[in-house]
Parts: sequence; structure tokens; C-alpha cells
Amino acid sequence: REGEDPVVDEAIDGTVAGFLAVDTAHSRAQFAATLPQFAGSFNFLYADQAGNIAYWQVGRVPVRARGDDPFHPHPGTGGDEWRGFLPWRAMPHVLNPARRWLANWNNKPEAGWPNSAYGFIDWGPVQRVQALTRQLAALRPHSVTAAALERINRITGQTAESPVGDEGNIAVHELLPRLLS
Repeated sequence: REGEDPVVDEAIDGTVAGFLAVDTAHSRAQFAATLPQFAGSFNFLYADQAGNIAYWQVGRVPVRARGDDPFHPHPGTGGDEWRGFLPWRAMPHVLNPARRWLANWNNKPEAGWPNSAYGFIDWGPVQRVQALTRQLAALRPHSVTAAALERINRITGQTAESPVGDEGNIAVHELLPRLLS
């Protein structure tokens, strides 16, 4: 590891240690205590036998200079340098939400989250989480079976939402056979 960037080393070591610690946590408190060390951006969902559910967004989210657009070239004068990272307490987290369920499919933690995808205010019409959320919201409380969740997962996984925001008009399971023939 000689010659590597110590900041990168720390980030990698923290993330690896975080995954190992998450795998051995025996309580929500132990699980939550591991999360601040993650450098990479991850969405963590938690559930326990007592019926608690929780969500955390983890990772180091840069605080960018005012007006900085990370998708444009920078002049190299230092004015666009990061101002640090968001503090852990500012990261999205929810425990036992009122709607009594959580959904995530590699999406932002919430609409408007100012992460590195600067300028993409909402999830957009190409986020599978919208298809997932609509299906889960339609379920009656306390009526869900493992088979129903498997069906929802399968439908969502086969969904490729279109730019018009209607996931029903482009579905892999309908298009793939036609494309292959």
C-alpha cells in the first residue's frame, strides 16, 4: 500500500470495516453505530424481529462551492474545491416511518437530495423506485405475503421506465422476446 493516498486508504478501510461490522451487528444500535464509517454512498435498510424498520443513507457527500456544477470543467484556481463533507447528522435517516414500509432501488434517499448528481432535483421518470413505491402503496396493511413481495420485486426488476414517466409502456418481459426474434 506504499505510495497510496492516505485519505483514499482511510475511506477504503472504513468501508470494508463497516461492511464487516454491519454483518456482525446484533441490535439496531450496533448496526447504526457502524454506518458513519462508510465512505461510499450506500442505501441501508434495516429490519428486526421486534418489527422495527429503518433506512440510512451513508457515505461521504461533498459540500460543494456555491454555484459549482460538477458536470462542467473547472478552471483549476481552487475556487471550486470541496468545502468538506456533510456531517453525519445531516444524512437522511428514518426509523419506523408512518407509512410502515420502506422502498429503495439504488435511488436517491429522497427527492431533492443534493448529492453528486447535482441538478437532478427529483428521482426522475427513469427511477425504478417509483414503480416499486406505487405497487407497495397499493397493498392493504398486514396483507402482504412473501409471494406478493416477490411479484412486486420481479415486476419492478423488469421495468424500464420511459421518459414520459410511465413504466407500463416499456417492459423487458414484453420487449425482449420480440427483440430476440
